[in-house]
Amino acid sequence: MANNYYPPVRRSRVEQHSKRKKTNFILNILIGIVFILLVMVGGYILFGTHDEDRQAAKTVQEGENSQSLSNTDENGEQVDSTDQSEGTENASDNPENGAIDEIDQEEGATAGEEDVTEEDSAAEDELASEEGEIITETSNDPNVSQSIVNSAWKPVGTVQTGEHTTQYDEGTTDRKEMEKAIAYATGVSADNMTVWWLERGEVPNRDVIATISPKDQSQTYRVYLQWYDGQGWKPVKLDYLKENDKK
Repeated sequence: MANNYYPPVRRSRVEQHSKRKKTNFILNILIGIVFILLVMVGGYILFGTHDEDRQAAKTVQEGENSQSLSNTDENGEQVDSTDQSEGTENASDNPENGAIDEIDQEEGATAGEEDVTEEDSAAEDELASEEGEIITETSNDPNVSQSIVNSAWKPVGTVQTGEHTTQYDEGTTDRKEMEKAIAYATGVSADNMTVWWLERGEVPNRDVIATISPKDQSQTYRVYLQWYDGQGWKPVKLDYLKENDKK
């Protein structure tokens, strides 16, 4: 009888011990899971809050920078607008500036023209001032009172190139250079000169004979010119005429 009751009691203790051990294991696992969750939540709260603070600070800084740039642009536009207004006011307050500038330009242009005229006159004066041996010749022409050859005479220069062809027409380059050589020999300026006659000399396209006088016709001259390639016309003889035989 006694042997029939012990085994059931023994099995019950074993089962209870096994259940208790199993329960403890499950509790330990649950505690471990809860601990891990607590660590994760705490880390999220800690680092998440820090990131939010950094982001908020960054947003505030960007907002301040944008506001600063906006203020700078407004100030720049205001300064530019003020400068432009001042410039407009200055221009309005000084209407004489434009007139003064125009006067200065006109005076500059006039001065430039005078400089060119003075240079031409200086060149003619330089040629005329050169002294050489003056030879007075006797002429067989009864209308010639005196013939002069000046060893200081030289070609007056030219802008022409290539083979030379004499041009007698008024306004041509060759004609103007002839008149320059005539003025050089006689002392009668081109603007005070009346050209009565131009004719071919001994050698075509080289020799020219001109009859001229000043506009008051106080004296008549016959001028002998000779062409030098690359150098221009050179006076070679000057006759003082008693009467204008080409008038």
